[in-house]
Amino acid sequence: MKRKSCFVLLLPILVGAFFYPSFSGAAPPCAGDSTADCWDSGTEFTGKINERYPVQMQLKWDEKNATGYMFYESTASYLMLEGTRDSKGHAIIKEKDKQGNNTGLFEGELNEERFSGTWSTPDKRKQMPFKLTAAQNLVEMGAGQYSCQIKEKYFGQSFDLAINQGKVSNFRLFSVAGRNAHDCELKLSDLKQERGKSYQFLLPDGKFEAQSTKLYGDRKERIRIKETPDAVTVQFFGYWRHACGLNGFMADMLINKKTKKCKVIQ
Repeated sequence: MKRKSCFVLLLPILVGAFFYPSFSGAAPPCAGDSTADCWDSGTEFTGKINERYPVQMQLKWDEKNATGYMFYESTASYLMLEGTRDSKGHAIIKEKDKQGNNTGLFEGELNEERFSGTWSTPDKRKQMPFKLTAAQNLVEMGAGQYSCQIKEKYFGQSFDLAINQGKVSNFRLFSVAGRNAHDCELKLSDLKQERGKSYQFLLPDGKFEAQSTKLYGDRKERIRIKETPDAVTVQFFGYWRHACGLNGFMADMLINKKTKKCKVIQ
């Protein structure tokens, strides 16, 4: 099977659902202007509900409204967040699935340092305390090596990652997607890195950067790598998940630091 270069980028709007695996596997898109730094404009929180259920969340708010997204590490499925926050910092935020159904409610005190209060089911029959801490207040990425594989119908992805003193020292992703087994490889030599608020960014470099800019302009593609006490999260923003052309696909991943196993964030 002939490998197609990652440097051949094609417009993702041409991609039909026929070619895709059964999951979306990509972070919620930026709202409005797609060149906005939506991956770095909110506050990242991580913590647990009832001291048992790990949660990762991104929120941004103004004088009245709060919006964002989250996922439970146990299910690794993106949920949208929307609600209100008053002048005293009291917030009421609903979590919703991709069909728009209410799946839970967070109510408590929200500021740039923490978000804590009570989580409840939509009917409030079940309630549990939650405590989330802003990710930038956690210890920066340390050191670790991770290697894992994902296998689904019409999709497979292998991934190698090494972190040393807070920087990515090895990155290799190889994916196969679609009925025609379109394959794609992305390596650290294709990328450059910089530090974000609470994560490490990998950006296009070399020929890949030139080709991406030529076709799309500065769409600010980013691979975002974030470490929490229990997991490492790898997310693709911009056109990254289509970086290898018409049928190419790269899925967001959650790596369990203890077991070293990974799963797609859907």
